[in-house]
Amino acid sequence: MKKLLCIVLAMIMVCGLAACSTSGETVTETAGTEATTEASPETTEAVSAETTSEEYTGEEITLTFTTTAIETDIIGQGLLLYKDFIEDATNGKVTLEIYFNSSLVSSADEREYVMKGNVDMNFGYPDSWGDYIPAFDTFTVPFLFKNSDHYLAFYNGDLFQQFYDSANVEDIMGVHMLTSSSFYRGGRTINLTMDKKVTSRADLEGIKVRFPTSDVWSFIGESMGANSVPLAWSEVYLALQTGTLEGQDNGLSLIRSQSIYEVTKSVTLTNHMISTGCFEINDEKWESLSPELQEILTEGAQEAANYITEQHLATEAEDIAFLEENDVNVYQLTDEEFASYSQEVLDYYFANGGVEVENIDMDLYQQISDMSY
Repeated sequence: MKKLLCIVLAMIMVCGLAACSTSGETVTETAGTEATTEASPETTEAVSAETTSEEYTGEEITLTFTTTAIETDIIGQGLLLYKDFIEDATNGKVTLEIYFNSSLVSSADEREYVMKGNVDMNFGYPDSWGDYIPAFDTFTVPFLFKNSDHYLAFYNGDLFQQFYDSANVEDIMGVHMLTSSSFYRGGRTINLTMDKKVTSRADLEGIKVRFPTSDVWSFIGESMGANSVPLAWSEVYLALQTGTLEGQDNGLSLIRSQSIYEVTKSVTLTNHMISTGCFEINDEKWESLSPELQEILTEGAQEAANYITEQHLATEAEDIAFLEENDVNVYQLTDEEFASYSQEVLDYYFANGGVEVENIDMDLYQQISDMSY
């Protein structure tokens, strides 16, 4: 009898251990953490203890996020991943309330809203920060990066981080950048309501092309040869449709996701600017959060940024094929055309720029130009 009782007790213990092991694996999976397939039991147990949502002890809060992106584009999808990450990691105690497609704040106003704390978060674009920290105008020099490899080598490296730290962004602008690296948004193109390949400044003479709403961007458009028109993004589609605008500059994924191709006849892959972005939060709000929540927001932002970069790189060829299938002519510059046009634009830019050129950190500009990648 005693022997039988021992056997039964042993079986119960084995089943209990198996149940604990299964529970630990489920928690690790649903927490969204990265784990190697050969993780030891000790490693798995430690990760589970640190990341399980039941262990979150921080505050309950709703954070607001405003963006020009829409849910179905790559950046919008990355933002939804970020939302899921935060809410899973906090067991739903922290929620991210997203306002897509400038539904809460216009694209021209969202920065001020975040800086003042009226909205908690948005996407920050370092090439638009020159109005607050002049040295950031360095990133608005046309053709600063030769290609995506050049861009990634800079923004994922020490040089950008050193520059960012020295710029005192938090103190001056009142926002905190959540990721150690920015995400890749693709090369900007010139797309027109007419069928025309753009290979020189003369090709854009007199053509009304929308560029983002700032003096710096207006000058970039002028340097490209266009009649630069600043216009809120929410108004661009109708302006192209009615002829108020004859073109705009943006990346391929946005032309596709926001249906700009419907009012576009041609796209020239000038890649005159390689666009970047980052997750940012009002600095006062950031300082009010617990270290635990700060860590979750930072980790989630980096994962989402990596996703956005990878998706943009992976889908560029698909976007071109999609545009061509929808009767948009896509023109690729030859090496000779790229070299000629970029030099023409840079000559104009540096010869005619006022404060925009004076603000450029020429040491940084030269270091970027000389980078190996």
